[in-house]
Amino acid sequence: MKIKILQSGIIGLLIGLSTSYVIITLGSVANPGSLFSGQNLLRELLTAAIMGILIGIATLIFETGIVSFNVQLTLHFCFVTICVFVAGLVGSWFELSEWHTIWPVFLIEVIAYIIIWILIWLLTKREVDEINNLLQNRKRG
Repeated sequence: MKIKILQSGIIGLLIGLSTSYVIITLGSVANPGSLFSGQNLLRELLTAAIMGILIGIATLIFETGIVSFNVQLTLHFCFVTICVFVAGLVGSWFELSEWHTIWPVFLIEVIAYIIIWILIWLLTKREVDEINNLLQNRKRG
């Protein structure tokens, strides 16, 4: 179990850092005059790393058979949303007093969440298809 937690944390770290890099890059392209100080980039890096590790470990909820997949997905999405909210406060991604600054952050979260889950679904589907092909070939031969 410790190895599974470590694996999930590392995968989450990599996804978190990659997603953060893409979001920062797209934000920089959208606002060509924006500048990041080394301190800001370090804060973003650490925030993305911690958030990625936590979310990666939270994916272990899908390893349990306690509740249905839809409930697991809902719980995971709620946890991700809480992580994004806390990270947004730490990273100054929005101002609580200005609600219009919060919506873009959560829209980006939803888009990233959907993209990542589509990729995971496709990879899982490919693995299942390969296993089914192996089983069919074994049955025939």
